[in-house]
Amino acid sequence: MVILAFFPRAWIPQMMAILTAFKIMVAVLLTRCYLKYMGIKEWTARFAALCAGLSGYVSFFVGFPSFVSAVVYVPMILWGIEKVIKERKPGILVWSLFLEGITSFFLLVVLCIFGVLYALWRYFWTIKTRTAKENGIVIGMGVASFAVGLCLSCFTLLPSVRESALSGRSMSIGTAYLAAVKASLSSHDLRSFFSLTFEMVGDHPGRELMGLLSFFFPTAGHLALPLARSSYDGWTASL
Repeated sequence: MVILAFFPRAWIPQMMAILTAFKIMVAVLLTRCYLKYMGIKEWTARFAALCAGLSGYVSFFVGFPSFVSAVVYVPMILWGIEKVIKERKPGILVWSLFLEGITSFFLLVVLCIFGVLYALWRYFWTIKTRTAKENGIVIGMGVASFAVGLCLSCFTLLPSVRESALSGRSMSIGTAYLAAVKASLSSHDLRSFFSLTFEMVGDHPGRELMGLLSFFFPTAGHLALPLARSSYDGWTASL
């Protein structure tokens, strides 16, 4: 989006098309690098990288530049996590989180959640290949890498979070819903918690908050979530 500011307004559609093609190319190359680093065969890595770069996600969100950029940062984050675990090198992870943070704080939250889950899975999967000291270093370096990446992007992250907190979507019914979720957890009522997680919230389905389910699953179509029937309007999440 910053690059578009240097060109006339009439050029925006053409520049968005060029930049989208560039993002897809970079996403394909980075996905190949990540897969090759994981020991995948060359042609398999190339094919999988093309599938990632030309996925339905890209086709659907082609009108949202910051969402398409996430295709670039996902393999960077995964590659960076692997670098920390295997080589104790945090550079790629820190820069990928920083770039995602200044591009889209909205997706930064999602990618951090799944990045941590991926890191934990890979850490315990490979824990026997390291000494106890090395395992401690990996944990410390991983936490520090996420923290540094988030701190570097805080000049855009914090104002974005503030504005989102002041919006109507985080007030009234949203506050009531999150309060109910917290109450179910504090009372150890797991039945109510899971019921709320998969429950559609609000009488007006077009713009009200959805259940926590919508936070973890991108939309499959313009008017539907993949695991829940709704008429939500095509965003990845609602919280």
